[in-house]
Amino acid sequence: KHPNKRLELASNFNKCNLDILAIIDHKIVHEDEAIRIEHLDRCTLITTSAWRSENGAAMGGVGILVNKDTEKALADIKPINKRIIMVTLNGNPKTTVIINYSPVEGNESAADHYDVLSNVIHNVPKHHVIIECGDFNAHIGEDQSVRNAFHKTTNNNGKLLLDHATECNLHIANTLFQKRPGKQWTYISDMNGVKSQLDFILINKKWKNSVHNVEAYNSFSSVGSDHRLVTARIRLSLRMSKSLPRKKIYDWSELKNTELQNLYTITVQNRFAELVADDNCGSDDVTTQYENFIIANNEAAEKLLPTRERKKSKVIASDPRIESARKEVQKAFLKFQQNSDNENQLTLQSAKQCLQNVYNTIEEESLETMIAELE
Repeated sequence: KHPNKRLELASNFNKCNLDILAIIDHKIVHEDEAIRIEHLDRCTLITTSAWRSENGAAMGGVGILVNKDTEKALADIKPINKRIIMVTLNGNPKTTVIINYSPVEGNESAADHYDVLSNVIHNVPKHHVIIECGDFNAHIGEDQSVRNAFHKTTNNNGKLLLDHATECNLHIANTLFQKRPGKQWTYISDMNGVKSQLDFILINKKWKNSVHNVEAYNSFSSVGSDHRLVTARIRLSLRMSKSLPRKKIYDWSELKNTELQNLYTITVQNRFAELVADDNCGSDDVTTQYENFIIANNEAAEKLLPTRERKKSKVIASDPRIESARKEVQKAFLKFQQNSDNENQLTLQSAKQCLQNVYNTIEEESLETMIAELE
């Protein structure tokens, strides 16, 4: 929920060259909006609101992060409830992405949640590609004859997940590929270092051959989550909406030059007179005269004024100090997942805090620079 965490999220997203990223348990609360759309560095974050616990702490919330090309293919964004959001993308065929945050194991509402999830799938047109992803809080194991399972036994959420997949004709893409355990586990407990596979990507069976790989990475360890990035490489055809041509921004400050100012005035007057003569409009035809005046101004600006250079905003996440602190977090996370003792846990927490402190320092420097410029 901290703005710096979102900058770090966007930085990792761009470095991994992802198109779509499901966000689970983001803890961003927005009271009066069903969804919030936030533009980050070369990507867009779409979130439903998190909720408050009895003691007021932010909990849950789901969302999706998309790159610029995928954003052009967005057709519909539909929040189902506080744990499920559905996004439809234009393509041939259309693609529906459902992001899900299941209740924890043992929660009485788990069965009802999976019923809602199944109803959502049933209401998606049959010809759509359906990709369902998120934190299912489920263990699926060899005891249920699951291929390439990480766990030996299946918990209650795992059984609900398997029933849901069977009912909706979905395939759990994580089980399509034989991977070593280090590429399967998706969650590591901060308490005891126990590793689990809780996060899954599902696809309707008709399109399972479009999935070319699924595995887990440490790539987002600098964000500070106890879950790992789970990626699927899926070959689909999205249809991007056509971008409107970028509007030219002219440098009007050039008109401080008296000679240019006079030339601009004469050019506008002459062109305006030509347009009025061509249209044969009377003096009372105010609308047409105003339109001609706008055309004359646009043509004069195009002819005489230079375009203003667009200033690129500085990306904090690419600062060398951030890069250095990020590497330290990644190193500490690797040590912690190999040996989850107290010393490595404290080192990881210290590295995460150091990264946050560097963000705060750079942000303060940026604010001081802006204040100095204003003064």
